[in-house]
Amino acid sequence: MTAATCLLAQLHTSFHAIAGRLFAGDLDRATVFALLLNVRLSSGDTDRPISINSAAMSLGRPFETVRRHVGTLIAQGLCRRDALGVRIASDVCAQADLMQAMDQIHDIVVRYVEDAVRAGLVTRPASGAPRAFDRADGVRTAIDIVLAMADQHRTLIPIATDLALVYGIIAATADAADAPPGVARPRTVRVATLARLFSIAESTVRRRVAALSRPGRPLIRTANGLAVAPEWMERLDAAVRQDGRHGTLALGMGRIAAAGFPFADPASAYIAGRPALTFR
Repeated sequence: MTAATCLLAQLHTSFHAIAGRLFAGDLDRATVFALLLNVRLSSGDTDRPISINSAAMSLGRPFETVRRHVGTLIAQGLCRRDALGVRIASDVCAQADLMQAMDQIHDIVVRYVEDAVRAGLVTRPASGAPRAFDRADGVRTAIDIVLAMADQHRTLIPIATDLALVYGIIAATADAADAPPGVARPRTVRVATLARLFSIAESTVRRRVAALSRPGRPLIRTANGLAVAPEWMERLDAAVRQDGRHGTLALGMGRIAAAGFPFADPASAYIAGRPALTFR
């Protein structure tokens, strides 16, 4: 497992833990909402809509699946649809629970960049025009990375929930490797732990794990829990090194720099402070 894969697993897992709490464990619907939110944050004051067809193409998901999720989001008051397309409802970004989630997502991106710089994985690019790296910048970066990871892995693990489960287990291994000396950390994860983490029904996780642990699939069962098969770690590392349609998995450092990220002092960009690793 490469250092880049470890850091991406930690970001991906933290993002989906937050998304799971917001969307009652429906990570597929959370992904649709994330795309719509990204369009909103990227369009500034113009409130640009996107067609369901364009959203389905961007996500690599069937049109009917995306249309169904959009219908539910509209019923929940989270987005609206008109003749021009679908867009986030005007007052959604001001809701307290979403604002808190956006602050948390921003901070996991800052943690990622801080750790990537510390590990020497990136050369600090020259920052853009001086300005604050704000909540919207962090959230857009996180969504870009999550969408890029889904794109990279579409032929390997096409279902959002399955990808979250696999990378959750990788994150547990990464967190274990990062533990202080003398502190034992498990390198496997139990079904119940994953269910709680992503707010998914345990029966659903067991069903998904049963499919993911068949011969030739990513997961293996051990006496202590679930682990990722070594041969699959090689395939996942290779996927991380590729470019997806939504941007590079080098965390879009150029975009982050253009947004004014303070590479000389990454910790200054936190809103609430450095978030703990998921399994620590």
